Amino acid sequence: MKRKLGSQGQTIVEAIVVLGIVVLLVTGLIAGTTSSLRSVQAGRTRSQALKYAEEGIDVVRNLRNNEGWSTFTGYAGSHFLDTSLDETFKREVDLTLDGTTMTVVVTVSYTDGSETKNVTLTSYFTDWK
Repeated sequence: MKRKLGSQGQTIVEAIVVLGIVVLLVTGLIAGTTSSLRSVQAGRTRSQALKYAEEGIDVVRNLRNNEGWSTFTGYAGSHFLDTSLDETFKREVDLTLDGTTMTVVVTVSYTDGSETKNVTLTSYFTDWK
């Protein structure tokens, strides 16, 4: 069997091209996986912040139910609720009395990398008893 002159060089070029394609594919898969894992972690952190905000609304609701409306309206203003929060989160509760309605705004702040993010929930309470 006769070999053509330069056919071995052509095989090396083909191997290098295939190797380059494989490296690009693996790099793309790693980048996609890393991005996906970051998104999952960000979603998990936001979900925890939302749970802390809901807990803040529940704390204020229990305060209204247990203290009575006249005492509850005296709490109008801005307050920090740090019960059961880890060091990543900060929860602030703003109570604003407008006539017969108390507007409750709970904001949970957290850092995601170098960026500060917020989750805010608003609820309206009245003297229902």
